[in-house]
Amino acid sequence: MAALLAGCSGSVPDTPSFSFSKSSSSSRSSSSADEPRLSDSYDSSESERSEIPEPVETSEPVPVSFDVRKLVLSNDPINQKTIEINGMTAIVSGKTGDVPISHISVYPRIAEYELNSDDDGFFAEIVLTELSADYLAVTLRYEDGHYDEVELEITPNGLALCDISEIVENNRKVVENAIEQPQNQVAEYIVKGGKPDKIREVLGEIQALSDEICEGLDDDYDKLRAISRWVSANIYYDYPAYDKGVPEETLSLRYMLDRHSSVCGGYSNMTSALCAAQGIKCWNVHGSVLTGGLMFVISNDVGEYHEWNFAEIDGRTIWVDSGWNSFCYLDRNGIYNNDGIYYRYFDIGEEYFALNHKAGYAEYRDYFALIE
Repeated sequence: MAALLAGCSGSVPDTPSFSFSKSSSSSRSSSSADEPRLSDSYDSSESERSEIPEPVETSEPVPVSFDVRKLVLSNDPINQKTIEINGMTAIVSGKTGDVPISHISVYPRIAEYELNSDDDGFFAEIVLTELSADYLAVTLRYEDGHYDEVELEITPNGLALCDISEIVENNRKVVENAIEQPQNQVAEYIVKGGKPDKIREVLGEIQALSDEICEGLDDDYDKLRAISRWVSANIYYDYPAYDKGVPEETLSLRYMLDRHSSVCGGYSNMTSALCAAQGIKCWNVHGSVLTGGLMFVISNDVGEYHEWNFAEIDGRTIWVDSGWNSFCYLDRNGIYNNDGIYYRYFDIGEEYFALNHKAGYAEYRDYFALIE
């Protein structure tokens, strides 16, 4: 099966040959003015998948190592970024292997800053000039329009990183207590009805697609990055399905292969299935998220239902949200719109991720065991 070319409008995109190289992408990202943000708040009360149980407690507490002086924005070697705090000063630095940073901004305007940036990386120094607010919002903007943002706490002693250790610990517990989903449920995530001949057909197409996406890549990490980006660029958020209450078929691999659209559970499902085809263990996470710049540390909001992934490579947990990296959507007029992809939610630092993602439970889907 030929990989799908992102970037069409109107009919289902079907031009073959879309691919990413190991370390480059050129897509413009922006949010639509007349469509809601691509996180999900649909009413899934009719589906058992919508329930978010409390994380299973382990017999011993999970230790959390949280450095309140340094925040990792990205662990991706080609887009590595950190913020380090020293009194009234914050140093933001890293690599920009995909797209250079064009400028930074702070709000409120109670800090001075200077940015040095080129194609290889960047360094920015932010100096707080007064203590007249509770938080300082720092935004890094890239030449293609996408951005990273984080809020720093303002204390009597200067800047500080928000203590999100409670959510970090929660997310780690969910990883440690992940379950394996029953095969009858996995079958429905492949094709509605779960018939063996249809399952075999769909998984054959998934294997071929995954092999094409990962062609020329030997390292599992590079494959995971390529798969996540392909899903973000080629699966369109399905607003007509959203309006119908998200029929379960919408989440199936068959539906996405045919229509190239879904909602957050579909992005998560496609990501893990394409990973499974490469032998990469990737789990599906159900939880809640905060949108609109809100953070769990300063909000009492329980958040909106959402699904994403984590993968495990070389013993390390890698958080991936292909849905939140996507700005492609199928609008209510049946038009496919492509506004590009972000890179923030691939191998994002766990503390940074926990600012707006709180996991409820995680499950592993052994897709290919169904045809063994």
